[in-house]
Amino acid sequence: MEDVKFVSRFRTAIGLELRSVEAEIFHFRCEANFTNPNGLKLVFEGGVALTVHGAPDGFSLLIRDEPLQTLDMGDAGNVSIENLSETPIWSLVLGARLSKSLVYADHMQRKPFGFHMEFGVAAVGVWNFGDDLYVYDALPVEALSEEPNVAVEIA
Repeated sequence: MEDVKFVSRFRTAIGLELRSVEAEIFHFRCEANFTNPNGLKLVFEGGVALTVHGAPDGFSLLIRDEPLQTLDMGDAGNVSIENLSETPIWSLVLGARLSKSLVYADHMQRKPFGFHMEFGVAAVGVWNFGDDLYVYDALPVEALSEEPNVAVEIA
């Protein structure tokens, strides 16, 4: 896999409890898009944090060490940082230990475009499908079957 940092950062979270989930959320005309965050910060016990954003290529994912950021775009809207820990999908895994993660990359460029995390009690996946992050409680089988992909298991 091209992005070794992506895989190695996930290894640091295996076996740790998920403590909180924050996200960069886009707001436009008082409407917030909680479904497709611009970025996610997953905080595990011991202060281990994974901050994930879509890459500039509009396809792959990046793990960054920078904090989430707010952004005021005037009439075009704004981005705020919101706590998603108690939302339906994240509350299922909050306080649970990350037992395994699968990182998916395209077979040609080997760039990660999604990951699936198993917590024992439930699972959550984050995928970049064209500039936006999508959060699922199951593998998006239809999307993954469209093109050949590489999956790296981290346990």
